[in-house]
Amino acid sequence: MRIKQEINRGELEKVVQEIEASNTFTNRSALFKAISETDWAKGHKKPLTSSVVMLRINEFNIPLKTPKGKKGAGLDGARRTGATRERKKANPTVIAELRRATPKSRHRLVDKIETGSIAAAVKLMCIQCSNYQNEEIKNCTVITCALHSIRPYQNR
Repeated sequence: MRIKQEINRGELEKVVQEIEASNTFTNRSALFKAISETDWAKGHKKPLTSSVVMLRINEFNIPLKTPKGKKGAGLDGARRTGATRERKKANPTVIAELRRATPKSRHRLVDKIETGSIAAAVKLMCIQCSNYQNEEIKNCTVITCALHSIRPYQNR
């Protein structure tokens, strides 16, 4: 069970005003981090993290001059691009072998795999394992399979 860290509202307001008066921040995350790095925050029984600072500022409804940042931006205000992974192209030899071994009715899945779709690869693996019977995938009982929990055609 977590114990809520007690923070004096007046002291926190004073620190916020001092920090905002002496610096300009691109977003509130940077402000919370700066507050957590002050001697005041480090002087508590358990040093305050930027998350605790944010929670208490919100809890006490302390007004801030620092604007909210854009969603997905880091502490420097720059947008993060890591949210979407770059797809890796599949090995052409492997794709050719998949096309040869897969019925034509399932070649669209091979096309998606070629562009880097992991979901399509999982789906094709399950389809091949179940001898191309979608109903068999839905009722799969091979719980030792690494793909069992993410297999397609499940009733969710």
